[in-house]
Amino acid sequence: MSGHANLSAQNFSGTFTINWPAGSGFNPSNGNLTVTEANGLENVSGSVTSGFDTGTAFAMQYVVTGKTGVGGALHPVTAETYTNTQSLTLSRNEG
Repeated sequence: MSGHANLSAQNFSGTFTINWPAGSGFNPSNGNLTVTEANGLENVSGSVTSGFDTGTAFAMQYVVTGKTGVGGALHPVTAETYTNTQSLTLSRNEG
């Protein structure tokens, strides 16, 4: 993932791979992912671009509940804790 983060906003984009259990028979799912912050909520969205479930879109939200570090140059934020505010939603048009 790459992007810009500061104490007031975080915006990232990148790729992901989900490796499914060997017994599932599914190929790994690969896709694109974007995280943007708005009004204190982190909004996550993306889609599967290849592998199992190609074309599936997903979205979720979370709110940061704590962090390690103060966010300055000498003490950058190195970890965050969060709580989901919205369940992960997967959707696919079977059209």
